[in-house]
Amino acid sequence: MNSDSNATQRRAVTPIPGPSHPDACLLALWRRLLILAFFASYPLALFLPMGWGIPLLFYIGIPSLAILGLGALHYLLLTPVLCRDQRTGHRVRTAYLGGIALAVGLCVLAAMAGRSARLFSVVELSAPILVAALVCVVAPRHASDRLVPILALLWLVQVVHAGLQVAAGLEPVALAGNRNWAASLVAVLTPWAWLWLHRVGRRRGRLRSPFWVSLLQLGAGAVAIALVFACASRATWTALALYGLVVGLLRPATWPGRILLGAALLAVAFGVVSAYPEKVADAIERDIRPPLYFSTIRMIADHPFLGVGPGNFRRAFVSYRSRAQAGRAVAAPVTEHPHNEWLHVTASCGILGGGLWAVVFAVPLFLNPGRGSVRRLAHYSLWLLVVHGMLDKVLVQPPTSVLAAVFAGLLWRPHLRLRAWPARRPPLCRRLLLPVAGLLAVTALAFSVQEVGRGILFRRAYLAEAAGSRWDAAGHAETAREHYRKAFRAYRAAARLVPGDVRTHAYAGINAGNKLRDSEAALRSFQRAVDLEPDFAHINGEIGLALGALGRHEDAFPFFLREVRIFPFDLEPLERLMVCAKATQRTDLLPDIHGRIVTLALRRCTQAFGETELTSRAMTFRNALAAGNAGKTVAVANGLLKPLATRGIDPSLPGLLDRPVIEAVRQADFGPLDWDYWRDMNAAASFARSRGGDTPEALLALVRTLPATTDDRPPPAWSFRPFFCAAGFAGFATAGLRLKNDRAEDIHVVEMRREGRVWLVDLRTDTVVAGGSLASLLTEADLRERLGVDSEDLTGARAVLPIHPLQFLQRTQCLGALIRSTAGPHAVPPTFAPTVEATRLRTALASELTAAGAETDAIKVVFDEEILAAFSHAVEGLVRAGQ
Repeated sequence: MNSDSNATQRRAVTPIPGPSHPDACLLALWRRLLILAFFASYPLALFLPMGWGIPLLFYIGIPSLAILGLGALHYLLLTPVLCRDQRTGHRVRTAYLGGIALAVGLCVLAAMAGRSARLFSVVELSAPILVAALVCVVAPRHASDRLVPILALLWLVQVVHAGLQVAAGLEPVALAGNRNWAASLVAVLTPWAWLWLHRVGRRRGRLRSPFWVSLLQLGAGAVAIALVFACASRATWTALALYGLVVGLLRPATWPGRILLGAALLAVAFGVVSAYPEKVADAIERDIRPPLYFSTIRMIADHPFLGVGPGNFRRAFVSYRSRAQAGRAVAAPVTEHPHNEWLHVTASCGILGGGLWAVVFAVPLFLNPGRGSVRRLAHYSLWLLVVHGMLDKVLVQPPTSVLAAVFAGLLWRPHLRLRAWPARRPPLCRRLLLPVAGLLAVTALAFSVQEVGRGILFRRAYLAEAAGSRWDAAGHAETAREHYRKAFRAYRAAARLVPGDVRTHAYAGINAGNKLRDSEAALRSFQRAVDLEPDFAHINGEIGLALGALGRHEDAFPFFLREVRIFPFDLEPLERLMVCAKATQRTDLLPDIHGRIVTLALRRCTQAFGETELTSRAMTFRNALAAGNAGKTVAVANGLLKPLATRGIDPSLPGLLDRPVIEAVRQADFGPLDWDYWRDMNAAASFARSRGGDTPEALLALVRTLPATTDDRPPPAWSFRPFFCAAGFAGFATAGLRLKNDRAEDIHVVEMRREGRVWLVDLRTDTVVAGGSLASLLTEADLRERLGVDSEDLTGARAVLPIHPLQFLQRTQCLGALIRSTAGPHAVPPTFAPTVEATRLRTALASELTAAGAETDAIKVVFDEEILAAFSHAVEGLVRAGQ
């Protein structure tokens, strides 16, 4: 009897006294911080939804999870934790405290090994586990009693906020700042609103009637479903479906039933894949996640023990970025997260750290939550957040990240049976209670000042840049420059406030280089950014631009080349590399670079529209062009070019036209000048096809008749340009010979090249000389006599390329590639880069002149000044007319 009594006494639950006054104050403060984290992670979001004329609002954010993590660390460090079950309490308590110490220690060691620049990253990575650990052991009245009304109020705020955004025609992002995260947040909070309505209905007034309670719950559910549909989040629906499948079907079933149900589901999945293999393959091909996951797994395999360090994922991932990821239509220039929180944690602090995270957040999903309504809702909510966190960044974004930590702590509480015991604090801990709290409060304040201050400064800088751009477009250059200076000062202030953030230095450099045209200041900022992250975003290309502006093209070339290697499917890096290659006389690279540009343009539009839609749009463009429908042609062309957003120009153009003319054409959309050009080219192509103009002799016959086909307008003063049009459609490259003191209309000798063969054509006598070239005129007297060319006139002769100025624009070249890819080689103007054509002709002439013993630059290659001058005059007229 005595032994039984002793055993019962040993197993008895030890009463735990209430917290002391300082402890109560600290817990009350922590609880208020938790509520603040739910509602004010974005301090202005409640009042000014994103998109209401206040751009970049969500850059201003409180680091709520890190602050809560510091508070949890303070309480756990100075408060003893005991277990009510004395038989297994020692082992459970040891595992609990050891797990916390191991998680924090791994983050610290990983930061030291990975050279993390900021303490904030260490705190932020360990904060979810610390918050969950604190919720698990604090007294119930401090963790869950008031949770239901708070979450119900949070649901109401989300719904009202998202509803206002929908009413204003904006994307419903709620407080989460992203429609996918907003969908998950609303789906998580809706059952908590139901529970609160149920509890209130049992206590007060008319709501005691089950009918009114059910009606309110039904209305709340309908609103929530409508918002989740409006958010169009696949990850949220996936999480809901898996919860219903696992918890609703598999868990209640017996093991044989689970096996049968699992086999049936696998059969259904196999049937769907078999029935729609192309759609499934297309969905996988478009999704950014598979290459992100594979690349992150490779990074984990290379850093299995301590990872790359907290806050270093973005810097380390650049070397693991695959071509499959870069080729996705939604690929971003910066990868800060693999869209899978477990992979993110494992990559940051090693496999052991990832295992600890899985224990805290994934294991509770498979434990029995019991019959309590709060714990069952916590299980449902954590399930949705964790599943969504395996597909997106919902577990690093407040308030969903804070909610996940709270729910995990609530679910672990009944299984660990641990409680914090403030009254058992040793004397030293009691003396350190307030000093350590003050130290951590100062640290939290520093984090908040840095994060919020940087957000405010960034927003100020962006708004100043936007104002500067408006003044610049209006022609007020000095006023615009003052706004740009204001933006630069804001960026520099942000760099002083958070010197370890690469974005502050990079954005300051971009502003200095692109807006203020101060390349020296830009390079100073870029150097600081490179010291932190050598390959951050497009910083290599920006450094190349700054060096090029200083005339240091050789120094710039390696940066442009690296930019292309990091972003192989982006157009802009290739356009910049082409400019630098020309400036550094790397002419052998130009054809390949241009070929990649037009290939990428076709690839991007195929990704945006799909092959069927792209073909349909191209056919609509050709039909509208052939029918002479200018309005429809312009509209379809702009639609085709929209996915490209290209404003690039050929590197030769700046030396041929004034900058205002170039900028007016470059910044404009497809318009009247483009219509005139494409109409003439289409007429020439149609005429050449109808007359069989595929030989020099046949093309020569077209010279006399081609102008009459272009809207019955009179022929130009000389017939070389329409001749070139017809030749170009037939695959010939042409150049006219302009002798010393010749006028445009005096050109009569034309060289034609095609697939290694060359001809000279006399436009006056309709003579075609096979094998003759412009270079051979210098060395063959018989040929000069036959074509009526005086040897003295060849001194200072020039080979003229009659390329239309619109061919210097990337939009013309890319649009030509799109149309040709769907209509064959003779449907549109030839797609080429004028610089490439000029380089090819120079190379051919130099080789032939050297072989003949003549000077390599005896015949200079130029573009037709007459066409350029006429085009410049036309552009200036349109600008004056306001078109």
